[in-house]
Order: sequence, then C-alpha cells, then structure tokens
Amino acid sequence: MQNDEEAIKVLYGDDSSGKSKYAKLKYSFKQRLLNMVLLIEPQSKDDTVEKKWFFFHCYRSYLTSYFLVLLGARKVGIPMLEQLLPTLELHEFTVLTLESSKLLRQHYATIEGNLEKAMQYDQYVQEYLELYSLETKVEGQLHILESYYVLKKSNNRTVHELARQYSAPLSSTMLQKASSRLAYKVGMIDIIKCMSVFEYAKAAEICESTIGILKSKQKLDYTGLSIIYFQWIICATQLADFENAKTIGQEALKYLNAGSFNWFKGISVVLELCLKTKNYSDAFHYFREATNHANFDKLSELVKEEWRIYEIYIYLLVAAEKIPYSTVKPKNFSKVRKFLNEVSNFSRDKAGMNVHILLGYLISFNLS
Repeated sequence: MQNDEEAIKVLYGDDSSGKSKYAKLKYSFKQRLLNMVLLIEPQSKDDTVEKKWFFFHCYRSYLTSYFLVLLGARKVGIPMLEQLLPTLELHEFTVLTLESSKLLRQHYATIEGNLEKAMQYDQYVQEYLELYSLETKVEGQLHILESYYVLKKSNNRTVHELARQYSAPLSSTMLQKASSRLAYKVGMIDIIKCMSVFEYAKAAEICESTIGILKSKQKLDYTGLSIIYFQWIICATQLADFENAKTIGQEALKYLNAGSFNWFKGISVVLELCLKTKNYSDAFHYFREATNHANFDKLSELVKEEWRIYEIYIYLLVAAEKIPYSTVKPKNFSKVRKFLNEVSNFSRDKAGMNVHILLGYLISFNLS
C-alpha cells in the first residue's frame, strides 16, 4: 500500500463509511504509538551519545516518580527522587535537578514536617534556580547572535556590538563552577564578539580556555566541545597556523556522533581546511562521507546549499585531475537555470556566497 486511499480500499472495500472508519483507526493507532514512546529503551552506543541516553533515562525516572507522588504513592516516589538527584547533578541536568528539589522540599516541609531536610532541598532550589535563570538568559542571547548568521543578514559591526553587550560578566572562578552548558554558551558569545571583527588570535585564546573548562568537568559535553573546537579551527586557519588547525580538526571529530547536524557542520569546517591547504584527496573523502550519509537528505535546503557549493569545487578538482579517483565523473552543469534553482538563496545572500556561485557558472561551462 502506497497511500491512505489504497489502505482504505484494502481494509474496508466498498464500504461508504470506510474513510471515516480509517481516520478513526489511524488516529487511535497514532495515539497508542505516542503512548509507547516513554517505554522505548535507548541504547548507549558510545560516549558521544551517553549524555542523551542518561537524559532520557533520568527524565523518564523523574516523570515516573512525579506521577507516583501525584497518585499518592509517596513512599515509592520520594525515595526514587532522592536516589535520582545525585545522577541529575553529575550530568548537569539543571531543570530536572531544580524540579526534583522543589518536589522534595515540598514533601519534607508540608508532609513530613522535617525542617532540616526541607531547608536542605530549599538550598538546592535556590542554587539551581539561579543557575537555570543564568543558563536561560545566556542561551537566549547566543540564539539571537546565531540568528544573524542564518542568512547573513547583518554586518559584522552590528554582531560585534550586540555580542559586546551580551558578554556575560562572569569571572574565571565563576566559570569554573558553572555548568558545562553555561560555560560553553558564555565562551561562544565571547568568541563571536572577537571573530565578528576578525580578532582571531584573541578568539583562539578564548576557544582554548573554554575547552579547558569543559574538559575539567566530570562528564564531558561533547556537543559544546566540538562546536568550540570548530571555532578554533577557523581561527587557526585564518592565522595561517594550518598544522595546528589540522590537529584541532582531528581532535574535534572525536566528539561528534556521525549523522548529527553538528557532525555535518564539523565535516564542512574540516573540508574547507583541506581545500585551503590543498589536501584535495582528504577534502573529497570528507565530502563523500557527508553526502553519502543516510541523514544527508534530512538536512534543510539552506544547509544543502552550502554542500552544493562544495560540490562545484570537488567536481572542478576531479576534472582538473587534482583528485585521483578515476571512478568519479564530473556532474553535468550545462543547465545553468537548473543550477540557479538549486541555490535558491543566491538572490538574497549578499555576504560572499555569490562569488562561489558565479565561479560555479564558469565551471559549468567547462564541465558541460
């Protein structure tokens, strides 16, 4: 069966009410599937996805204990929360730690009248409420800054001034005690502030210090680490420190789960480094690894545009015999209008990509 119409025909034949019956069946089945989501047991395959596995496990445990308390089964739910709390702290799950502490504070204050324990959990609440507030504020600031890079709709000075305003007034001592999430986002804001005005040496120093803070944590934030590493690669490349950039790139890829959005972004950064240093075979290796991945088609069209630009250069290098792969044949770019349709943001992007696309036109005529 290829569609709903065929399914209705198979299940209900010529029954005139088949369509409505099928709609009810489909809705009911969907709800049953959704109700099963929390019963899924994710597999922790390697360190790069360990944090996600623990988050799923901890969130499910929190919801279970919370529902038990709501249902009046406090003798089971409260001990579950108390056993869960150290794991939540270890993995820096701020929101879950805060909510669990609030529930435990309420229980010991109003149900058992245990003032000592109520005060203990109140201290947790105050500490994590402050941390959550700061994390949320800095996260929002970083998202605003990142939005300027989505379609490159602002100049560097605007981004720099905004990042300068956002730059969190946190001392190095405070950052050492901060959560990985907060340290990473504060670092990124400072990095953007420097890179937006081409202060790459200073940005590289911030990258190195932020990575030091993140690596000092008992549980590593692989996503944060990899993103900071990639900013460091860009800085080292701009400073013409290519050997260091290559070393940083190899280290960065260790912290990414293949097929994730950040993995594709990381591969693109390393690919650009290979092109700049004329390591064309490595560039083609990374291009093929990314574009052949099962998740490549799931990327947004905006992200795919960037890979179409890489494709232009890869095929040019193949045609110029700079990449020794005899089985690779240049793509036929003779239909310039089709190529224009593929890079739909050409007319909107005035920040530099147009140069690459115009070069693509020249390449298309030579590869036709």
